[in-house]
Amino acid sequence: MLRIGYICDINLVSNRGTDEHSSIPPQMEADRTALVEAGCRVIRVETARPPRAACGVVLQSIVDFAEQGDEIVVARLNQIGSSSAAVLGLLQTLKTRGIGLRLLDPGLNRPGLVDDGFINTLEMICSLDGRLVNRQMASHGTGRRNRVTTDDIRSLQARGMGAGQIAETLHVSRMTIWRKLKEA
Repeated sequence: MLRIGYICDINLVSNRGTDEHSSIPPQMEADRTALVEAGCRVIRVETARPPRAACGVVLQSIVDFAEQGDEIVVARLNQIGSSSAAVLGLLQTLKTRGIGLRLLDPGLNRPGLVDDGFINTLEMICSLDGRLVNRQMASHGTGRRNRVTTDDIRSLQARGMGAGQIAETLHVSRMTIWRKLKEA
């Protein structure tokens, strides 16, 4: 079993100076120490997450690399997703693939495989989030306008970029890229 630590504090990471060791923010250093104490031999740090992305590139690479029985360890739940829906999606992926998640947050310490009770709780939170979003959209218009065009995608494809690279460049999900290409 491999135990992989993950830290995502984008605002803190971007404020680093030239000497990495002297300018690591205290919270990030505390997270790193906690991950080492939890038995993580590998610790990856997210340095950028595209806007509106479900999870960062580093976290996605960890999930892709991890095998059944491995465990991803994070200090706090908010480090693995930018919304409750993103966190829920990741947890469902981990459960399906048999990858464990350990949260070091004292109130949420859940070592081992992701269980149905935890996922059901997050689904309830997501449904509340959805109701709130629907109310906000009703009072503020019909939502955001479509920024990505099929022509944008095709031009990047012509340059030899794949769907993942295009999504990262345009700050949208890969699914958006595939959906746009399918609509065309």
